[in-house]
Amino acid sequence: MEKPIYKVSVVIPAYNSEKYIERTLKSVLSQTLDSIEIIVVENGSTDKTYEIANKVLSSQSRFAWKLIRLEEANVGRARNIGIQNVRGKYVYFLDSDDFINDSAIERLYKICEEKQADFAFFGFNRVNESGQILVRYDSFYKCRKSIMSGIKAVDEYLDGNIWIATGTYIFKRTIIEENDIKFSEESAAGEDQTFVINVLLHTKRVVSDCSSMLSYTVHGNGLSSSDRVFEAVEAFHNLQKEVSSMKNLSPDDKERIVSKINYFKIPYLYLRGYFRFAKTTCYKDFK
Repeated sequence: MEKPIYKVSVVIPAYNSEKYIERTLKSVLSQTLDSIEIIVVENGSTDKTYEIANKVLSSQSRFAWKLIRLEEANVGRARNIGIQNVRGKYVYFLDSDDFINDSAIERLYKICEEKQADFAFFGFNRVNESGQILVRYDSFYKCRKSIMSGIKAVDEYLDGNIWIATGTYIFKRTIIEENDIKFSEESAAGEDQTFVINVLLHTKRVVSDCSSMLSYTVHGNGLSSSDRVFEAVEAFHNLQKEVSSMKNLSPDDKERIVSKINYFKIPYLYLRGYFRFAKTTCYKDFK
């Protein structure tokens, strides 16, 4: 493994994000933590995402950066390309339409270092496209101040007590390198959730910061508003197979996690899909 050059590598997949990418990048460029590298993977956009990202990044000299252009790739592929290029001790993923508070990455980095943790996360607020808060994290989820094992964090996640979204966590790069963990490139949805669960299942110490430092932008074409939810179901079925074969888990842990995915997570995803179907289908279509 290459020795870390930076404290944190920030990986941002970007596709047709010309409306948001400048705001996203400027929130990263405003971070209080030094020694950050920024890797943007532009995957086949048909708008000016690449040009805007290049302009914003090239206008500053504080942070090292790399802008990678792919002709065509899904978000899983884009994130995996980003992983191949990281040189930081910790890895942080951010979506190209979301943005973070100025001290967000520093808070995660410091709590990992102080607590000797492998993984740290904070909360997030759902916002509209103008950045106005729609739903606060603490309205639905609990703060966990104590140090958890990765397996415990997965239990809490699948039980619905916490939610760890893209842009809310960092983890040691060694976890994914030593265990060959990658994003699924077969699914266009759910790959972010299965990835973080996979990382956690190979993590010893997890800590949380009780603040909400990410603004998670809600659109009309996300997982909760599209039939892509059924692709997420398939991603979780694949995760169940992976969990069943993990040598670092006890038989009881494997059975419990697979069962929770089967009886809680997958039915929940189906309900989201059917809710969207009912919401967008007119009654006359059933006549």
